[in-house]
Amino acid sequence: MLNRIYENMRREYLRICNEIVDIVNKLEEMPAEDIICIKNKRQIKWFLKSTDEKRYISKKKRKYAEKLVEAKYLKLKLKDLENEKKALECYFKHCKGSQLDKLFDENKAYFELLKESMKPEDIKARKWIEESYERNEKYPEKLKFKTYSGYKVRSKSELLIDTALFLRKIPFRYECKLKLKEGIFYPDFMIYDHVKDEVKYWEHFGMMDETSYNKMATQKIKRFVDNGIIPGINLIITTETKDNPLTSEFIERTIDYHFGKG
Repeated sequence: MLNRIYENMRREYLRICNEIVDIVNKLEEMPAEDIICIKNKRQIKWFLKSTDEKRYISKKKRKYAEKLVEAKYLKLKLKDLENEKKALECYFKHCKGSQLDKLFDENKAYFELLKESMKPEDIKARKWIEESYERNEKYPEKLKFKTYSGYKVRSKSELLIDTALFLRKIPFRYECKLKLKEGIFYPDFMIYDHVKDEVKYWEHFGMMDETSYNKMATQKIKRFVDNGIIPGINLIITTETKDNPLTSEFIERTIDYHFGKG
């Protein structure tokens, strides 16, 4: 029970950290000034707030006022998230997680002695993780994002997926070599479902609002289907556009659906 609570806290901490980064990046592109709204009889007036004066904002500058309010909202949300982050850090300071995990991580001899009484799927999962595999060696310079699992991935969305799988202790491989009829492919994630004792694949398509990329994604999905890798069965597909980015919450729901709740 303690371990499950601890892992949930870690997932929430990661979500908060990612959201903080997103907000900080957004605020860099927004006006730094603060806005205050004052009701004067039946009218609402907008003012730029500074240390010693207020400057009136004309109603003609509504778009600018909207940006100021959005920035104000994000600043307040950032403060709330930072407070939550500090609270979770206090929790982690006093709760170090599962002592059983530490025992097995520190010395595999304990696991060897105990493996006969452990569930077979757990042993298979550990063996699957430890097996070596061929990875995609193309464009190594694009592997820019270091993950908790130790991999380097190519996008922020892949970082979110990697982290979610890692924290849920779901065995996976990043860009593992896969032989299909048409040749060699490297799916984003190859995942071992130890409950069903089967391999699944996760492909994330990150620029679906671009016509050429959309066409490429469609062709790639068709190749998977032609080789018996079917969306919703043994192929997980996530997508995003500039206006609809992939979120940690959606990733968690996707994992819950395909692998059960952690």
